[in-house]
Amino acid sequence: MREDIKINLVIIISLLLSVHLIILTAKNDAERTAGKILRVKDDLESISEGIENFHAVYNEYPVSLEEKRFARFVRGISVRDPFDPEKNYRYRKGGRTWKLYSVGPNRTDDGGVNWRKGEIILLDIVIEREKK
Repeated sequence: MREDIKINLVIIISLLLSVHLIILTAKNDAERTAGKILRVKDDLESISEGIENFHAVYNEYPVSLEEKRFARFVRGISVRDPFDPEKNYRYRKGGRTWKLYSVGPNRTDDGGVNWRKGEIILLDIVIEREKK
């Protein structure tokens, strides 16, 4: 009987340690994601300043983030999206606005939409400004 109690105790302790490890891993993932979100927000703000400065100099908005003339306005700032490292942040020009965004933690290009009614996850991380 005592042997059964020891085995059950070992199983319970193992399960508790496993749960603890899962919680720690999830916490670390959440902290990494939060850090990336903060970095993305800083990057997008800096790049948006570069877009406006480009407009002040050339009286037009850059065609893309890859445009050679634009590079001098974002020196030292990575235009790579940390949530989609194979691609740059997305930049779209519309009629009256321009939009700059990251695909965000869901790693899906949602077209510059940062939330949808009824959803609780953050979609894209977006800055949208009216053209001057």
